[in-house]
Amino acid sequence: MARYEVARMTARQALSVLQNEGLAEARKGAGVFVRAFRPLRRRCIQRLAQEQWGSGKSIWSADIEDRTLTVDQIEVYEEAATERVAGALDVEPRTPVWVRSRRFALDGKPVLFATSYLPSDVVADSAITQEDTGPGDTYTRLAELGHKPVHFREEIRCRMRMPSAG
Repeated sequence: MARYEVARMTARQALSVLQNEGLAEARKGAGVFVRAFRPLRRRCIQRLAQEQWGSGKSIWSADIEDRTLTVDQIEVYEEAATERVAGALDVEPRTPVWVRSRRFALDGKPVLFATSYLPSDVVADSAITQEDTGPGDTYTRLAELGHKPVHFREEIRCRMRMPSAG
């Protein structure tokens, strides 16, 4: 508070945001600390292979080894496509799309926020529009609808870890 000349509530809110994003963790009686983390190694070829998602496994199972990955926050809703989303999906802006926004936790710690956009005319009334899609993942459900993935495009954004004080 003193270093940045902010009110106690502002400092608490900032720490809460850092904890929610998985960058900091509270230790009872000790304070809030930058979180130590064992890296997640993405195995892109294996994870996106049809043998992976086509067998009912989550694509994440290729990456996590013996670790536990969960989705601890999820929102699924329909909205109008923004210009950027419409361009990526090759649809007209304002076309209805389903949005799947998830926070993934590895070993109980948040590691990834992911948002998927899917054209409503493809996924309407399917398990993709539900929070729990069933065994496998979205790619498995798309294949069941006759739209198996043939091309993958991931946009990954990262930010630098904040240097620790002291």
